[in-house]
Amino acid sequence: MLPDEVIRVVIERKEDEEHEVIHTISFPLTKFLEEGAMELGKSYQQNITLFDDVDDDEFDGDFGEHDEEEPYITTTFVLTQF
Repeated sequence: MLPDEVIRVVIERKEDEEHEVIHTISFPLTKFLEEGAMELGKSYQQNITLFDDVDDDEFDGDFGEHDEEEPYITTTFVLTQF
């Protein structure tokens, strides 16, 4: 697995035919595979900080712990397989 493989969430503002990226957050796939980071089948709900620079948007928190910085989105997700 390459270190630059990520899951990226993109928040866009849409007006008519225009799409403007306003926030992103990227999760390196290696973050999901860290030992003890996540449990298969467990539901995680947490606030995750969004960034306005796609080149500097890497998630640096811990799964299961809310980010306190704003803006953030509240997410719920389950890891179903590695």
